Amino acid sequence: MMLALLWLAVSAVRGISYSSYSFSVNEGLSNPTAYCIVKDADGLIWIATKQGVDMYNGLSFKHYQLFAHSYRSIDDGIQISLYRSEDNRLWAFNDAGRIFLYNILSDNFKPFVNLREMNVEEQLCCLLQKGTSLYAGIDGGVVRLSLETNKVVSIKHGLPMVNTLICQPDGVMLAGTADGIYELSDDLKTAKLRKGTKGHNILTLYYDELTGTLWAGSDGRGVWRYAANELQSVGADGNPVRSIIRLDDSLLLVGIDGLGIYSVRPDGTDLQPFATGNDVEGRHIASTGVYSLLNDGGNIWCTTFSGGVSLLRNNNIFRWLYRTNVKTAAQNEARAFCEVNGELWSAYVMGLSRYDIAQQTLQPVLDEQSGFLAITADRQGRIWAGGYGIGIYRIDPATGLTEHIPSIDGNDEPDRIFALCCDPEGNVWAGGLNIRLTCIQSSGEKRYYDAGMVFSLCAIDRDRMLAGTAWGFCIINKRTGKVDNYQNDPERMEWRGSNKFNSVVATGGRMLWLASEGGGLLSYDLTDKKLQAYTVEDGLPSNYLTAIQPDTEGRLWISTESNGIFAFDMNTRRVTARVNQYNGIPLSAFYGNAACRLSTGEIVFGGDAGAIIFRPSDITTPTKQLSINFTRLLVGGKDVNMEDNPNIISSPLNQLMRVVLPNDQRSMAVDVCLNDIYNQTNMRLRYRLAGYIDEWQNVDPSGRITLTMLPPGHYQLELAVTPPGTDDVVLRRLSISVSQPFYLRWPALVLYALLLAAALFFVIRAFRRNAKK
Repeated sequence: MMLALLWLAVSAVRGISYSSYSFSVNEGLSNPTAYCIVKDADGLIWIATKQGVDMYNGLSFKHYQLFAHSYRSIDDGIQISLYRSEDNRLWAFNDAGRIFLYNILSDNFKPFVNLREMNVEEQLCCLLQKGTSLYAGIDGGVVRLSLETNKVVSIKHGLPMVNTLICQPDGVMLAGTADGIYELSDDLKTAKLRKGTKGHNILTLYYDELTGTLWAGSDGRGVWRYAANELQSVGADGNPVRSIIRLDDSLLLVGIDGLGIYSVRPDGTDLQPFATGNDVEGRHIASTGVYSLLNDGGNIWCTTFSGGVSLLRNNNIFRWLYRTNVKTAAQNEARAFCEVNGELWSAYVMGLSRYDIAQQTLQPVLDEQSGFLAITADRQGRIWAGGYGIGIYRIDPATGLTEHIPSIDGNDEPDRIFALCCDPEGNVWAGGLNIRLTCIQSSGEKRYYDAGMVFSLCAIDRDRMLAGTAWGFCIINKRTGKVDNYQNDPERMEWRGSNKFNSVVATGGRMLWLASEGGGLLSYDLTDKKLQAYTVEDGLPSNYLTAIQPDTEGRLWISTESNGIFAFDMNTRRVTARVNQYNGIPLSAFYGNAACRLSTGEIVFGGDAGAIIFRPSDITTPTKQLSINFTRLLVGGKDVNMEDNPNIISSPLNQLMRVVLPNDQRSMAVDVCLNDIYNQTNMRLRYRLAGYIDEWQNVDPSGRITLTMLPPGHYQLELAVTPPGTDDVVLRRLSISVSQPFYLRWPALVLYALLLAAALFFVIRAFRRNAKK
């Protein structure tokens, strides 16, 4: 996305609602100390750090330097903050009294006022815009500034340090100070201490409109709720409380410096850890030094003193299945699944587990045995599990009886089992690294087939089996023993791609579907013998596919090596849905053939941190009205804006419709993103330069389009987005004109014509004179 995943949270067996991500300097944040965060009207995230202000567009960060010099001086203060006013102005300020206002024309933060130049030497703590006035909370009072003149209108002295300013719905302005809560008049002539608040060092105030209740966070004395003309203690004594916001109808969130994020009920009860440095039900933040919180449609952003920014991505679609009390994270690598009698059996790198689907309880099995890679259930309800160098274990869930079959052929070396499958007749099939494909009949008789390195198996019908191998795929006739090999030579099949197949399925007895490792998705029609490949050029998020499971609606659900999962409609042959880590999937990598469809209709995929269970109907394409934002323009490698470069652009960056490139600067780059910050990677952004590059190109994962050494002329840059299951939808166009060199422009051409005419005139005149002589 785009956005890099620094840390992915894990949870126990439960329905999860959040996945956790952290962003710091490795992901492009200018400094790991992040003080404040806001979201603007275009859907962009703005973060105040120790180094300045960073803008995040869902794919990359852009840094805004507030000061002219790169080093920090005493005038630059210690802390930088952000404030978004109700009229969508974006303010930045520091505690040394310098206030900046974002300017859309110049795409930077311009100095608004310097309070110290107005003889206000006190520390600046907060801002509040009300009407045409900007109020600045300082150490010892409040300063009122005019937005029209940029001048101080009045100052209210004699107050304790004003840490926060808010305006209630009734228009009353409140100041949270080092010695209680004050009500202020708009002209600052009166300041009244609220009853029951004296002696409290208030760092933050929050008015909860749902309950009409005022909340306060103090420095060292915890969270407070103002009711019955007094502050009532909620808890969390000892640490600074820096932020309070609403989560949903039933909870508020509290940012506590040194403890993390806590939740509390609106009545002030049940203060509990919500997200800390340790795992709390799948929620994790990179640092407990919380400074500010932002609730963006249920997605919680958190700035921290040393851990950058953490995002708790809201998603209730997935259930996360993983084992607790393991020694290493690798022991939760889920490799294969099968269902029997309402239980999901899972094969892990270390041991097995049986999961009661209805009760959502998990029990470990053979947890001391390592190397499991495959699992299936026979008609008697027995579990067959195999793996790398361990052969096969056969378990009767009813009795607990476990049998070990080190080698199907009785060899001294244990079998390396990669695939297990039960066919419609109840026979168990086994394939792997050092064994032939083997059919173990219910009588115990074995039959062998000439197919090796089998990674996946499925039944086509009662007579035929399909095997995906390291050298292509095979169709096995159980009755005749004939093995037809396909894809041993991809070029022979007129297809250039990978011939290793991690997962195979048969649908309807005619169509075979194969997930390849590097060659995308393949379909094979048994009737007309036609092979068709689908790759990233057809909308797939990756060509490295790991597992396939069909649903009941004619779709294939397919996991990828590192790009999440997607749905592929078998009728329209289109991707209809995509989800990845940024949509709530708590896995970063999926494994080959690790998938299963449950009797409930839910689908299971396995990966590096356990398994996910979801209902396909719950995953839908985002319906937000999409638009494309321009967030940066570079010409000749330098940033360009309307104010400084009017000869190149004549409108604000995100309203840009035309670019004029000088002939000596014929290269440009533009950063683009969608207005939906959370679905950037699920909507394929493409572009083309009509008249020059007519083929559609994928936008770079960072969101940057680079055009180099354009010949003089006029071009149209077209930007399109492809929501899953649709065609390209052109959302934005940008005209680009590249100037001719000065010696080819019309004044030069006119001069050339005049010179040529003059030369002809003198030649003709000389010729006539000579002719007369």
